[in-house]
Amino acid sequence: MNLISPKDVPRSSSGSSLADDFFGKSWCRFPLDAVLAQWAESAVASARAVVKAPEHAQWLRCGGTWFAGVNALPNAGDGAVAGGPPLRGQAVDFISEKLGLTEFAFDQAQVSVCYPGYPKPMAGESEAAFGYRRNRDAAHVDGLRPEGPDRRRHLREYHGFLLGIPLVEADPDASPLVVWEGSHEIIRKAFVDEFGALGPANWGDR
Repeated sequence: MNLISPKDVPRSSSGSSLADDFFGKSWCRFPLDAVLAQWAESAVASARAVVKAPEHAQWLRCGGTWFAGVNALPNAGDGAVAGGPPLRGQAVDFISEKLGLTEFAFDQAQVSVCYPGYPKPMAGESEAAFGYRRNRDAAHVDGLRPEGPDRRRHLREYHGFLLGIPLVEADPDASPLVVWEGSHEIIRKAFVDEFGALGPANWGDR
């Protein structure tokens, strides 16, 4: 890892370093970045087209108040969308310098939209399931995929990081992205206990 010195790490709004926030809470918030804003400007038109495309109509749920996050943005491996600039900026620098990830291709980005009125029940959703989503923000570990008639979850997708980028301005009262701070250490221990003796190729079959 090519670690930068603490004095060179951008500070969060709380005064702690972004690295402190990320490794301590499992997330950090980057300040407004002109380089990333340029990328967002180039991507927003494609994102708007994605949510309106007929082939993605099944992802509009909850009474039309939520476009579920699906890998639908047509970005290239460097993050570029529709001939726009590659994905760069402070957040990408942080990934390289603090997480040690210097050579990777960006996955096809998810597009997720919460519209006014969210949350509303999904078609066929039980009262308990809706309550869990409304009151507990449908807490889950991304990448554990439900399979088979019993919907048992398997570790099929694992991420080096998750990078959330707002493409439009949102009202402070809009539905936020929710992260359960500190849960990464609980899940890390559980995963080490469960998968530590196995190679990655066998994780999904556990």
